[in-house]
Amino acid sequence: MPAKKFTLIELLIVISIIAILAGMLLPALKKAREQGYSILCKSNLKQVGTAFLNYSTDFNENTMYRNAPYVEFWSGDYADRPWYELLGLLGKYSQLDYGVKIGTLRNKGNYYGRNILCPAQKSMDYSYSDYMANQWFLGTISTSDAYKNHSFKMMQAPTQIVLVTDNGKEDTHSVTYASNIRSNHVGNTANFLFGDMHVSHMSREKIGLDATILIQGF
Repeated sequence: MPAKKFTLIELLIVISIIAILAGMLLPALKKAREQGYSILCKSNLKQVGTAFLNYSTDFNENTMYRNAPYVEFWSGDYADRPWYELLGLLGKYSQLDYGVKIGTLRNKGNYYGRNILCPAQKSMDYSYSDYMANQWFLGTISTSDAYKNHSFKMMQAPTQIVLVTDNGKEDTHSVTYASNIRSNHVGNTANFLFGDMHVSHMSREKIGLDATILIQGF
């Protein structure tokens, strides 16, 4: 008995059913992928928090400046270096190593490589890092501006203090206004490392655009 052949109409019906199922599954798969990105990002921030604690333990509960007086990891020359370079061994002249090497897609392979990158940040235009520190808390080495360096001892409400968050500005590694925080995780959220070392997410609406969430708790 000859095998039955599908008619054109039957094939079109099958294709339509597959298309409908794909249309139902793809959004769910996309959301699952985004949730995975957010989980990995939060894990990164927990590692950054551990490095922060280890640094502060070694330096009498102090934090580094946003631009720390440090050495260039590739030359050993003195320079004002980004805060995150004091947390990991980035080159042969790095003097501190807490196991955290924050980077971005653009520089992840430079020198000793970076092991802390946010999977939700896909741009090659970021010059420094996928994460930014709260400049209101870390402060700057300048004595003429409003950004003063704070120690862990000065925390009044650690659960409210933002230490590190998702970088949304390509040409910087610290944040002074919430409008520069990247909120492209699930549900238009951003992830945060707080002063008590807990990690959580916050919606764009709650984050706001001004400095309010960045000046709380100290």
